[in-house]
Amino acid sequence: MDLQELHRRTGIKVRKLRYCIDHDLVPGFPIDLTPDKAGRPRSFAEDAGVGIVCAACLLDLHLRHDTIRTFLGALPRIPIRGDGPPLPLFVKVLEQRFPAEAQLSNDGKIRIVVHEVDYDSKWMNPDDQSKPDADYEPQAFVTLNLGMIRDQVFNRR
Repeated sequence: MDLQELHRRTGIKVRKLRYCIDHDLVPGFPIDLTPDKAGRPRSFAEDAGVGIVCAACLLDLHLRHDTIRTFLGALPRIPIRGDGPPLPLFVKVLEQRFPAEAQLSNDGKIRIVVHEVDYDSKWMNPDDQSKPDADYEPQAFVTLNLGMIRDQVFNRR
């Protein structure tokens, strides 16, 4: 996938998408850059496209670059717990068709909620996935509609 295709699927301007890549707002996702071609074309897999769109949405909220990097860098590391070894919850969200949300609290805690299957990763610290006190409740938080973003990027209707 390239920036033009991501723009067609999401409606987000190419300039903003390119900005997200050029400012490394989606850490951990491989993005190929062709420096010897005009316009330095960028190509990436659809999972990276989801990260780029998430970064663009967070930029619209005027979040700081380091906050966006920390949030988006931590999402793929949130494990889904159950029988067997923990798997990355973000991967499961991308594979499934369930509505899902990623949330970032005003004090930097994160969580993923998948209402359809009644799953909540619970609030955690992005660096080490440790949990705050059991009665933790943020004053405010931002929600990314991962299900909608996933369906736009993967061109699912």
